[in-house]
Amino acid sequence: MADSRPRNDTPLGANAGAADTTFVLDIGGTWTRASSWPLSAETVVTTVRTPSRTNSPEMPAGDLVEQLVDLIVALVPDQVASKVAISLGAALDHHRGVVYGSAPLWGDSTTDVPISARLHARCPHVQWVVTNDVTAMLAAYRAAHPELHTTKIAVVTVSSGIAARYDDPNSRTMPTDPAGLQGEIGHLPAVTNGLHLDCACGEFDHVAAFASGPGLRAVAEAIATRTEPDVPANHAVVLSPAAFERTFAAALDADDPFAHHVLREAVNPIADVFTYLLTTQPDIERIVMAGGVIESIGMHYHRAVLRRMRQRGVYYTSNSHPTWLDSVVVLAQSPEETSPLVGAAILASAQSGRAA
Repeated sequence: MADSRPRNDTPLGANAGAADTTFVLDIGGTWTRASSWPLSAETVVTTVRTPSRTNSPEMPAGDLVEQLVDLIVALVPDQVASKVAISLGAALDHHRGVVYGSAPLWGDSTTDVPISARLHARCPHVQWVVTNDVTAMLAAYRAAHPELHTTKIAVVTVSSGIAARYDDPNSRTMPTDPAGLQGEIGHLPAVTNGLHLDCACGEFDHVAAFASGPGLRAVAEAIATRTEPDVPANHAVVLSPAAFERTFAAALDADDPFAHHVLREAVNPIADVFTYLLTTQPDIERIVMAGGVIESIGMHYHRAVLRRMRQRGVYYTSNSHPTWLDSVVVLAQSPEETSPLVGAAILASAQSGRAA
């Protein structure tokens, strides 16, 4: 007898084309990028700051939602009358196109945002297809690596937030839970070394509170304010939000002891998540780290993650197969390899107008 229960998965369609999509947007907690589709060497990609809690921490979430809808509509050219694909950095019901929340975008707000319906109400002549940004990154990576069509892959973004996605390489679907979610690892509990930090979602000691871009700065501030004999009083890292990213990357390159101490403490929670993931799902052959933090300090971040994983397990396997982790936990080779713009267009075409 055929199974009549609803399927908790989302088709990824990594081999599908995207010819019917005419415009694409990638909306993150810090930046929004927009472009006509298809992309080419001559295509202009517009980049603007996202109206978000990350950029405007004092603004109410409701106002930020309204400003985001206004921004999306303003970025899409008037002549677009077909399909617009959007990659959104938010916890998104992959079946209904409803946003449950986004710490980088709206802080601890838990008000559901029917983003697809809101956009349709503003511009009903446009077919709006909204997908989670990490889901789009996974689709783009699949399209860039057809040789891995039978390989089980997880893509992890480390940026203003943290999340992961994996799919079934045989069915080309992405399993989801009853809420239409998968891989919100940034909001798992973090095991830490005595540090206790607030997550932007309103909870304490989540993985993203330590290992994300804002988390790195929070860890640096916390360590700088407590007395530790192995941390020098003078270091090359400027802790202000405006300068931290630049000075932290430069300090890591210069082997500044404080910067490397901060990085080790910050990445421990996400390295532990990878350890749990490979322990429970040993058939995952590749964990690909991407996102803004990886683009900035990827080699340092990767090295610190592997250091923790070798120290704490995967039980037995890390020691008996010492090169295994190097082949599984890898960095995206370029931003284009996991481009949310490309992935969003692929998903929009594959889903034939159904919000994801």
